[in-house]
Amino acid sequence: MRCTLLTVLLAIAACSKSPAGPGGGLDPTVQIQNQLAVDTVFFTWRDGQGVEGTDMVLPGHTACEKFLARPDSAYWHLEARDQQNANALGTYTAPWFNPDTLVSWSMTVRHASSGSPDFLGQEVSTPPC
Repeated sequence: MRCTLLTVLLAIAACSKSPAGPGGGLDPTVQIQNQLAVDTVFFTWRDGQGVEGTDMVLPGHTACEKFLARPDSAYWHLEARDQQNANALGTYTAPWFNPDTLVSWSMTVRHASSGSPDFLGQEVSTPPC
């Protein structure tokens, strides 16, 4: 009887798997295009449990960031740092979002006439990468 019950429970668990992240949320996606000539963009994502991960996008490169986020307090952050002494040149923090819905963004980091980087982005309905 215990073997049958275990088999049924394992079958239910296997059938209930989805492309969702932990806690039932979907895996958010951010496409980051770093158009800065020499400066690196750092990408960090967080949820209510703390920092979950970080990555960097080198100058002149584009990265596709897919990450896990648990519901309640999920957000992500970009920071452009100068090459010589790693000082922050500018930052962008996305608004809180609900990872139980499909969420994707396309972001471009570029030089502005003011000398600080511009963070241009938009939420998109389908993952950009």
